[in-house]
Amino acid sequence: MKKIHNILLASAAATLLLTGCVEDFDTSYPAGEKPENVAMDDLTRGYEVLKNYTGMKLGANLTIADLKAANTSFSTVLANFNEVNVVDGFSHAAVVADDGTVSADASKDAVDAAIAAGLVPTASLFAPNAWNMNVMKEATKDTWVDGENIDLHQMYDFESSAIGDVFGTDKDSKVAKDPTGKNGKSLCNKKAAKFIEFPVNLPEGASLSTIKTISFDYYSSNAKKDVVIRVKVGDKVLQLRNFGVPTKAKTWETFKVDLSKVDLTEKFNEDDLKSSNISLVIGQGAVPQQVYVDNIDIYAPYQKPGHFDPRPAEEKAVDVKKAMFAYVDSIIDNYGDKVQAWKVASNLIEDLFYSLKSSENMGATDEFYPNDYLDENWVADVCKEIHSKKADAKLFYSEENLLTDAEKTEAAINYIRQWNEAGAKIEGIDAKLDVPYNSSSLAETKANIDNRLATLKASGLQVRLSDMNVYLADASGTIADQSKATFEDYKGMAELYAYILNKAQDVLGDKLYGVSFSTINQGTTGVGLWNHFNRLPTYVGVVNGLQKTEIKW
Repeated sequence: MKKIHNILLASAAATLLLTGCVEDFDTSYPAGEKPENVAMDDLTRGYEVLKNYTGMKLGANLTIADLKAANTSFSTVLANFNEVNVVDGFSHAAVVADDGTVSADASKDAVDAAIAAGLVPTASLFAPNAWNMNVMKEATKDTWVDGENIDLHQMYDFESSAIGDVFGTDKDSKVAKDPTGKNGKSLCNKKAAKFIEFPVNLPEGASLSTIKTISFDYYSSNAKKDVVIRVKVGDKVLQLRNFGVPTKAKTWETFKVDLSKVDLTEKFNEDDLKSSNISLVIGQGAVPQQVYVDNIDIYAPYQKPGHFDPRPAEEKAVDVKKAMFAYVDSIIDNYGDKVQAWKVASNLIEDLFYSLKSSENMGATDEFYPNDYLDENWVADVCKEIHSKKADAKLFYSEENLLTDAEKTEAAINYIRQWNEAGAKIEGIDAKLDVPYNSSSLAETKANIDNRLATLKASGLQVRLSDMNVYLADASGTIADQSKATFEDYKGMAELYAYILNKAQDVLGDKLYGVSFSTINQGTTGVGLWNHFNRLPTYVGVVNGLQKTEIKW
């Protein structure tokens, strides 16, 4: 009750604040020297609130925060408009938690209060940049296969090697026959003072840090010098163990080193320890010598990395649709009897070939596109789901950048037809109208407006002109500093507003569902109709446009 009471107070305040804003001004200015702000106030003070000039649906954009706060923006909309376009609060990202839980009821009180104050809400569902990406990634991920524990014994007995084979950079150590005639082939080094250096490549998941033990069989002609084993990573070398002198010359014996007793960090950093490419340096470096190594056994148990197995596209499509419908159902269950018109989807068409956006044609990695997983009629499927919950739901498809793009306009109309043939029952097109104003390009702008309205009329669809915003631009159409608008600029933009609204009513007739404004207060993207909630000359343009009259300054 408190929120509704606050909004009713806001309504009363809005009526007093915004219908005239009449103040006493000194009007004894010399001819032609009246300050601009006074001239603008004189120009706008005699008009009523906008909704008094039309019977059509007249809306403006507000956020859920605006509705909850019942702030001055809300008061302005309440006094001047009969419809409010709620621009947030209903997106997938807004109502779906990371765990997939859907909770769309958070904005119910704010929407109920707006309705109680006399506003008719409209809102949007699916649009780019409005998804909970964590949820959609979960719905489309491939099947995770856990890694397995591998009890690796990587062994080298040289039996499959040819006599004379060498390994890595060590050209002095070669595969040769066992001098005792018992072990087949071994790796031999007869070069004085040299060690055998043998490269080891461990499988993915295994590394220097996972090695538990290394053992090898050793034969030497020299029983006077110590046998050592070292490990090498890049240019770094660490001795793992000194085994002492061989028990007996020209006799095979087995040596083993336990790496749990070796501090590898003495020489190697974190990256070195993760290396799977190492070299073992074994021998005595004796003079003279005849050394053989065989049956190298590197015990390096590890966990094989987990991986994703591709999931069938059909399975992903089912899960995507399930996630979408859970969201839609919650929205319609909570707001189906409150929101009078829905933009079921928005801005799905790319600007080059006019196909539906996808990760392939958009190149975005941080966005979700249903078209990656579903066929083009997914919009129709969503519409049918909505109508299964609320049969009389009024649905529009919304698209941007239509003013200067005839092909995109035709594409939007054709997609709506396609979806309707698939059972969507979309009643209209919501055409976003962001209009640049520059005196040098005004004729071209008006021609674009005429052409686009004619195309929309020919579609047979209801037309909602939304996000209407006339902004100060340079000759190329690039947005300019709105605060630099002169009195003459304001008047020119007012005349453009009047032209658009006149033409829309003349051309579209009963197919004009309504109009809605995105920028009502002057900002960086448009001059709006108010500046600090004081009317601007653009207000006069809208008044005349709604009445289908020409401005007489």
